[in-house]
Amino acid sequence: MNTHERRETPRISLSSLVEVVVSDGRDAQAACRILDISPFGLRLEFIASKDAERFAHCQALTVARCGQAIQDMLLGKACEVRWRQGATLGARFRDPLAVSLEGLGMNLVFTSL
Repeated sequence: MNTHERRETPRISLSSLVEVVVSDGRDAQAACRILDISPFGLRLEFIASKDAERFAHCQALTVARCGQAIQDMLLGKACEVRWRQGATLGARFRDPLAVSLEGLGMNLVFTSL
């Protein structure tokens, strides 16, 4: 089944890859790229394959660090892992984002952490 058909809301593909650090709540952290985002969730890709393996059984993540441009929106945001495929995972925010994502993919420029 195509994952796009199951989405409740459309996701915004980011024109620049945004890097964040996620935590499993037990001191383990890993660098990820946000591939796309919606008010209800996001799709992440682990930068290092070893991190994808370390987080393979993790069911919840928190955004532990992110770039200044998206800090107010994502820092400390708790997510539940919904699916995995290799180094990529889909996560649902426990509380939906309270900000508009309109123009996010086109207007923000992000730097690596």
